[in-house]
Amino acid sequence: TFYVSDINGLLKLSALVGQVNTTTTGYDSKYDSNYGYNNSEGPAVPFSEATIQMLDNIDCENGNNKENFSKKFIPIGNQTNSFQGTFDGNNKTITGLYINQTTNGVGLFGYALNAEIKDLKMINCKINSQNEAVGCFVGTTRDVNIFNCGTEESEVNGLNRIGGLIGDYSIMDKNTIISNCYNIGSLTGLGASIGGIVGSVTCYDNTTLTISNCYNTGSVTGSYNSAAGILGEVQCYDDTILTITNCYNTGNIGSYGGGIIGYVYNGQRSLTQIYDCYNFGNVYSGILETIDGYGIIKIYNCYNKGNVIYSGIVGDNDGSQNLGELIVNKCFNIAEIIESGGVGGLSGGIIGNNSGKVTIADCYNTGDITSNNDCIGGVVGNNSGIIVITNCYNTGSVSGSSNIGGILGNTDSTSNTIITNCYNTGSVSGFNVGGIVGYVQRYGEATITNCYNTGSVSSSDGNAGGIVGDIIGGGPIITNCYYLKTSSVKAIGNGTAGADSYYGTFISAGSGLTKCSDSPKELAYGTSNLKIVLNAYVGDNSIYTDETSGLEIELTTWEIRAGENGGYPVFVITETVA
Repeated sequence: TFYVSDINGLLKLSALVGQVNTTTTGYDSKYDSNYGYNNSEGPAVPFSEATIQMLDNIDCENGNNKENFSKKFIPIGNQTNSFQGTFDGNNKTITGLYINQTTNGVGLFGYALNAEIKDLKMINCKINSQNEAVGCFVGTTRDVNIFNCGTEESEVNGLNRIGGLIGDYSIMDKNTIISNCYNIGSLTGLGASIGGIVGSVTCYDNTTLTISNCYNTGSVTGSYNSAAGILGEVQCYDDTILTITNCYNTGNIGSYGGGIIGYVYNGQRSLTQIYDCYNFGNVYSGILETIDGYGIIKIYNCYNKGNVIYSGIVGDNDGSQNLGELIVNKCFNIAEIIESGGVGGLSGGIIGNNSGKVTIADCYNTGDITSNNDCIGGVVGNNSGIIVITNCYNTGSVSGSSNIGGILGNTDSTSNTIITNCYNTGSVSGFNVGGIVGYVQRYGEATITNCYNTGSVSSSDGNAGGIVGDIIGGGPIITNCYYLKTSSVKAIGNGTAGADSYYGTFISAGSGLTKCSDSPKELAYGTSNLKIVLNAYVGDNSIYTDETSGLEIELTTWEIRAGENGGYPVFVITETVA
């Protein structure tokens, strides 16, 4: 074990690791002698399998010429000679570190390989670079574990791959962990991949990374869709696993980004999973902004309370329909969504836009959604891919320009849509509006089953339906769906449902049901009240497998709970079956 107790120790460590000269004159006003160490002749000392331990807090500001230090301090490790040991902060603090470089890989550590950094706090530090891979702790890492580290009142500025703790993080040869870390400083990147904890992560084949118990409260500013409170951008290649769990963001994300992750690209058979995370900051999308690639994305038990512009949980799923899938389970948004044209519509309480493959179960939105654009939905804004929505509901008002729905705004001609056991109680307004789906386009496949709507629907063009606003071309199959008959609104505002569809109306909670005049088929359950009819349709055979536990769960019986939902049915998940 080697020890560091002052600024001179940091300078000497930098010289030894990087094979550089870190001597400086007049660094401290109390001394005239040179500080640092000249190791330009080498050899470089990577400290492999060794531990560097801090003995005292290090104050880089107290009586020192910070500008002179910034010109002379060279980050520990470089692209040729990286730090490869363990740096044990010993629960000490580095205050006032100021670095101003023009190179890649800038931070207290410039480059770290197969290293570990732990138990260190950095306060009031300013790290500047005109280039990439910049972070308070490390600029560039490979196969590095980070534990119990944090930044406070610090600033990090650069181009791309900017992180509160780590700028550029790659996993190539082993499984790694980032745990119990935080950022309370501000980040600014002129380009992409800006994250409160990590700017950019690259997971190479057959590796895993777990990020747990981390948080960001600082502001994050970038120029693209890869900015976020925890992790800016993820590139995961084949057969990798990235897990983010028990993390949160309360900082404002001043660019197209997400509260937890900005952008994810998944290779084949790769898995990115986000569990038990939340966002309170003002962001474009509450949890994750953009998805691309071929792997599996799982988002469980996450929620958003921060004001968003695009979507409460996921902004845009553009993953492969054949090889990839997004699974969103037990997530909710309770914040207002105001989309004023900056992202061109496609806003939703849970997901804004899907052109890949999505399964959404047991999710809800209670926030009002307001937009000047098209394709806005209480749960999903637009579907041009494959989507299954089960046991979801919306209670917030939904308004926009056209194709507006209480559950789904628009399902287009290339899509496959299944909506089962969903309900809407929020008001829906715009052009082509429906209590469940706003607009169903020609040639797309759609089934809407066992759903109901009590929210008011109003349209500027008259295409307002208690269940679907407008159907163009071949109609969807609408089965056992109902809406509150409060005006002259029909079940389908314009168009015709598919053969064998049946749907009806009711006039109040607990009242009998009446077949709609445009329904092709008589009601299967007569005029029983809504709860009985919904439960009868579910029956005893609706079982699905919970993705978290792997156990089979019986889809709920609908029930009436006193004082909830205006006396109309709500659904619950019942006991585990097996």
